Amino acid sequence: MNTITPLDYTGIPPEYYRFGVLISEYNCVAEKIFGEMNDYLKQNGVCPIVSLEANPKSNIEYMPEKMLYLRSGTKQGTPPQVLASIDGHIGYFRSLGIPVIYYLDDAYFQANDYAPLKILLNCDEVILATTALVAYVRKAGYVKPIHLMKTHMCISTFDMLPPSEAVMDRDKFNILYTSEGRIGTLMLDRICEKMSETPEKYKNVRILCITQQVAQLRSIINKWRGIEKVYYERVPLHEYYGLFKMVDLVISPGEPGDLNYFLAVEDQPLWLASKSCVKYTVAGAAGLPCIASSWLKEYEMAIRHGENGFICGEDVNEWIKYIDLMIEDNELRKKVGLAAREDVLQKWDVVIRAKEFADIIRGNSTCLVE
Repeated sequence: MNTITPLDYTGIPPEYYRFGVLISEYNCVAEKIFGEMNDYLKQNGVCPIVSLEANPKSNIEYMPEKMLYLRSGTKQGTPPQVLASIDGHIGYFRSLGIPVIYYLDDAYFQANDYAPLKILLNCDEVILATTALVAYVRKAGYVKPIHLMKTHMCISTFDMLPPSEAVMDRDKFNILYTSEGRIGTLMLDRICEKMSETPEKYKNVRILCITQQVAQLRSIINKWRGIEKVYYERVPLHEYYGLFKMVDLVISPGEPGDLNYFLAVEDQPLWLASKSCVKYTVAGAAGLPCIASSWLKEYEMAIRHGENGFICGEDVNEWIKYIDLMIEDNELRKKVGLAAREDVLQKWDVVIRAKEFADIIRGNSTCLVE
């Protein structure tokens, strides 16, 4: 879904704190934040008014008390006139005394001649999703308020959604790999190669791959015979959650070489370190273990190795060791998955994040970075 329909906000009760949100398109980030979090924000007395960044007029009509730009400028190939209008609109809002906040959960600062960084530097405050992003933005010279608000998981929404019908054979041990692009491709290739050496051992294993790069991924790993693989294009959030309900293990590999196709070598570690640990939180909601790469620093901080998940380096034998352990020891797999579920309930629940978000918008932030 790439468009949004402007809503009529004229009926907003006067006691709500109205804040405008401008997004480039209705993508997975907008869906997760302003789909899952919307009702919880209203419970905290704030109401988001969402518009496309190319057309902020429908937003300004309702005179929001603050403006929030969500990942603006990060979409590669954004027309120059749109980028110029973003800059102009930020100045316009600020001239009206309306503070502007920038929200960023990715390290794609290089997009569109560093447009995300230029937009960020023009704003009054910034919300960042990871510790690595905070360090980068400070190093870039941003001296205004920074709020660190990590990813969330809406357990209530997750629990209400039905399991996916796409996973037919529950007699198999289903391993889920999911990536927006090509992150994790190198390790997944090595894992499939290793498994193909003993296909009889893995005859009851299936690898489910969700990626925007289906053709490219298939061309890389299909050469390893004897390992069943299923591919999905990017799926809506509800179907994504449904797939997690039907699998047995989640893997989240990633290393610098995965990024060679679009990032310079010196920018790769930051990009990996800045990725939110969303696959861990969804796996935890499903009561599943997640095996993640040590390059993904948010995963490394969230996962207590051996207790609520596993962290692996660049040695494929290490990945195979823990995959085999989860296949062979059903009780341990359930124990680790339940520990992940409890951790997500305690630390990552949407109620916690919605309160933090509402406090930031109202100017009462409890997650301001000193």
